[in-house]
Amino acid sequence: MIRKGLALISILSLLLIFSGCSEAVQNNKTTASKETTTEKKEPSIIDILAKAEEAMKKEKGYTYSMDMEFDMPDVKDGSFKTHLDMKATTNPEVAHAIGKMEGKAEGLELGVPVEMYFTKDESYISVMNQWIKEKTEPSARATGSVDQSTKDIVKLVNAAGKDSKGIKFSSEKGIIKIEFDQQASSNDEFKKAITEFAMESIKEQLEDQENQVKDLSNLKINDMKVAVEIDEKTMEFKRQQIEYNVSLDKQSTITMKVDFKVTGKYDGTITIPESIKKNAISESQLGQ
Repeated sequence: MIRKGLALISILSLLLIFSGCSEAVQNNKTTASKETTTEKKEPSIIDILAKAEEAMKKEKGYTYSMDMEFDMPDVKDGSFKTHLDMKATTNPEVAHAIGKMEGKAEGLELGVPVEMYFTKDESYISVMNQWIKEKTEPSARATGSVDQSTKDIVKLVNAAGKDSKGIKFSSEKGIIKIEFDQQASSNDEFKKAITEFAMESIKEQLEDQENQVKDLSNLKINDMKVAVEIDEKTMEFKRQQIEYNVSLDKQSTITMKVDFKVTGKYDGTITIPESIKKNAISESQLGQ
């Protein structure tokens, strides 16, 4: 259970960083009309993401909610769900989350309250009234490399090409929606890029479980969908959804869904209480 909590921190960070993508790449959106040569082109996907990133930088912080669920192939009727309410500031980079983890296996259900603090360098997780301290692992996708995330998105858009069906752009009721869908594209280069994009973070989650997957060489991403929603008026990020379908081997398949929403603005400060820092133990000290 503790390691699952640590995995959630990695996913949370991934989602926050994913929105920080503003490198310029080719325009993958065609013009709305080709009737005149003087008509301006619609903004590219990267242009829109860049504007959204700038809009988010104007605020000191935001509040979020996250729902995550995935099945557990090694447990009959096993599933795992988490809900977190979170507040985070960008300078300094600190986040505080409170929520609940729920597990189900063979007809039995267990709910555990959880609280988390994390920064770029360290994480504190409270499970069953015990605070656990862990260093935040230096993962390019999970703990602070906006540059790496930017490169990942640039690679996806470039790999898609001008005619790819793997990237869908729409605008409805004041919300801009950008979707990446591995299976919707017949472009092998795009499928390869989106698979690589997902592979490292998924491996990190699986390797971090108590019942570790011994052989990740057979890990296969059958499908991956990512959807980002942006407010058309304010250009602020509103929601991100990620869905994976992953085969560990011929018998085991995991489906994981993450729904991450921006629920408001936050102008306060977040401080990790000294009592938590003082009394927290490392995971290796559990049970001693």
